[in-house]
Amino acid sequence: MLSFAILFLPAVLPRPSERVLTQVRPARKRALLVLFAIFAVACGSPQVGGGGTTQLTLPELKYRVIAMAGTPAYCGPPVVRQGWEQEQAAADFPTIKADAETYQAIIAHAHPAGDESSADYQLTVWRQWKELQAVHLTQSGPGYEFSLFTGHSRVQGTVDTAGNVTITSTQPAALNCPICLAAATLVDTPRGQVRVTDLRLGDPVWTVGAGGSREPAVVTVLGSVPFPLGHDAVQLRLADGRTVTASAGHPTAAGAALGSLGPGDPLDGSTVVSATTVRLNDGATYDLLPSGPTGQYWANGILLGSTLWHD
Repeated sequence: MLSFAILFLPAVLPRPSERVLTQVRPARKRALLVLFAIFAVACGSPQVGGGGTTQLTLPELKYRVIAMAGTPAYCGPPVVRQGWEQEQAAADFPTIKADAETYQAIIAHAHPAGDESSADYQLTVWRQWKELQAVHLTQSGPGYEFSLFTGHSRVQGTVDTAGNVTITSTQPAALNCPICLAAATLVDTPRGQVRVTDLRLGDPVWTVGAGGSREPAVVTVLGSVPFPLGHDAVQLRLADGRTVTASAGHPTAAGAALGSLGPGDPLDGSTVVSATTVRLNDGATYDLLPSGPTGQYWANGILLGSTLWHD
C-alpha cells in the first residue's frame, strides 16, 4: 500500500522545481519529507551491506569454505577391513539424516545416486558428512573463523554469514591422526592395573621378554596425541569378555592394526566377537613404550604393541 501511494504522488504534487518547493506551506513540506523518508527506508534498506541480509546455515558456510580452501582431510583408519566404510556409513546414516540442515546441504551439493536405502547413496552422504566435520567453525563477531587441513597444508580464515570467505593463512602442516589408546585404558603393572594417563616415566609395567615370558619393565617413553574436536576409535570385544578401545591404527603384538580386525579374527589367545566404532571425547589418545626387547604391554589385559617402538 505504501509503494502505491508513492507511485501516484507526482500526479497530485506541484512540479518539483526549486521555485515551487520554496513556496510549499511548512505543514505540506513536512508531509513531503516524511513520505520521502518512508520511501527511502522501505525501498533502500534491502541493499544495505552488499545486497541482502540472508544468513546461510552452518553446513552451507562450510561448503563455501571448501569451495575456496579445498577438500578437507580427515582422520580415518590407515588399515581397515574390506567394507568398513560401507558399514560405518550405514551405522552413521540415521544420525546424519536427523540433522536436517546438514543432510539437506549434502543432498544439494553431492546429489547421491539411488535412494536412501542403497549402500552407495549412504556412502556418498557419509563421505560428505566426514568432510564437513573436518571444517571447524568458531564464532567470531558477526561471522566465523575457520580452520582445516587440505593435503599438506593448514588453511585458516574467516567466513561471514552470507558466505563470503577470506583466507588469512596457508601454512605447510600435516594432519596428525591419533593412533593410540583411549584415556580410560588400564595398563597391567606389577602394582596392578593403572590408568594409562596416570603412568609416569620410570613406572613399573609388565612386558614380554625375549623368550616370550611376562617380565617386569619400566616406562621409558610416554606419548599422547590431542584431538580437541573428538576422534573415532575402534572398540574390540573378545570372546572371553576382554575389551580394548584405541585408534584403528594401533598395533597388536603381532603388528596388525586393530582396525583391520573383525569378528572371528584371533587376538591374544581369544577371538574377536565384535568391532565397533566409538567416538572419543577425552581430548587425546595415549601410548607408552616399556623397556625390554619387544616394546609390548597389556592394555585392559590384552597384549598390544606400541606406536613408539622402533626396531
